[in-house]
Amino acid sequence: MGNEHPAQDHQHESATAVINAGSDTAYRVALGGHRLTVTHTDGYPVRHQQVDALLIGMGERYDVLVTLGDGVFPLVAAAEGKNAGGLALVRTGSGRTPAASVRPRERSGLIMTVEADAIRAVAPDAPARPHLPARRLRSP
Repeated sequence: MGNEHPAQDHQHESATAVINAGSDTAYRVALGGHRLTVTHTDGYPVRHQQVDALLIGMGERYDVLVTLGDGVFPLVAAAEGKNAGGLALVRTGSGRTPAASVRPRERSGLIMTVEADAIRAVAPDAPARPHLPARRLRSP
């Protein structure tokens, strides 16, 4: 099932944007053996929070930081309420390739979602969002 536990002596910092470009499906996204640190939602800074998975609605974007160990790790996007999904591999070293049916335990861990009523920006002088309602992060 791949390397589920990152090695502590060989770590790689990675920053990436996770975007749901779909128009009718939310996705639960997780990276096997890793936690994600959310830094921005839809381009706006938020108080950094570590989570196991993201629940990304249509048109949403999360910017995340992750410290990768050496190995091969499954990046899974499961369509909510549908029997569909996607799998990519993050390879930072040698290791076994996980099966296409892999279900990382992080999918069932602490999940980050966005609510449409308030946002907590990192900087007190962060620009207002005139075209969108304010948002706040929550962990169900």
